[in-house]
Amino acid sequence: MSTTVSIRKLPALEGINWIRRAFELIRINPWMISSSFFLYLLILILVQQLPLIGAFLPGLLVPSLFFGVMAVLQTVAQRQRPSLAIFFSGFLNPMSRTRLLVSGVIYSIGFTVAIAASSLADGGLMFRNLVLGQAIDPAQAQLSAQTGAQLLALIAFTPTAACFWISPQLIVWHGMSVSKALFFSFFAFWRNLAAIATFFLSIGTLLVGFALLVSALAYLFAAPTLAINIMLPISLFVFVIIYSGFYASYESLVEVKTSEK
Repeated sequence: MSTTVSIRKLPALEGINWIRRAFELIRINPWMISSSFFLYLLILILVQQLPLIGAFLPGLLVPSLFFGVMAVLQTVAQRQRPSLAIFFSGFLNPMSRTRLLVSGVIYSIGFTVAIAASSLADGGLMFRNLVLGQAIDPAQAQLSAQTGAQLLALIAFTPTAACFWISPQLIVWHGMSVSKALFFSFFAFWRNLAAIATFFLSIGTLLVGFALLVSALAYLFAAPTLAINIMLPISLFVFVIIYSGFYASYESLVEVKTSEK
């Protein structure tokens, strides 16, 4: 028995189906999915506080921790009872662990290059803040420069994001090498760019809708702080939807065929 992994070409509207599927998964087990996402954030925040290595360790761990969230989502999708131990399943197999950490090095390099590109717009403020951990002087930061820097960083980071769209899952679940997984993920991203764009545009529309609703309620009850207090948990919930949508995209993008030799 041998398996072959291929990437499907999906229509643009499939991005909306990923959001629908995300809500389905969240309804099945909202507690476990949310817990895995917040554990992902918590670990990244904690390791960032470590002296000397804190600036570089988060990027190294991102693929492994991202896979942890995907593993929990897969368990939920299969209607099995998940546990937080599944979150760390990417570290159990020595080969998968090594490959995830190697891909983490590549991710860190891609992230650093993207942030360095932002220096063309802000003179290196974002780079010094996010990579070197230096505080930004508000007097130096200009809104136009910061907006341009963020846009440049986003554009420069897109190839890295494409390489890591589904590569952690391919490494662990399908035993791919790092280079092969990154190539398949990059290929899947660009082949289905319309669906991915639809996904993020729909998420943006959803977030704007939430913001308008909260602003209207704050205005109605004359409570300006209400918007701030409500938008934070809503924003976190939207990120849970996004990560659940990432798993939904893996489900629909990756086709596994089994054949007998």
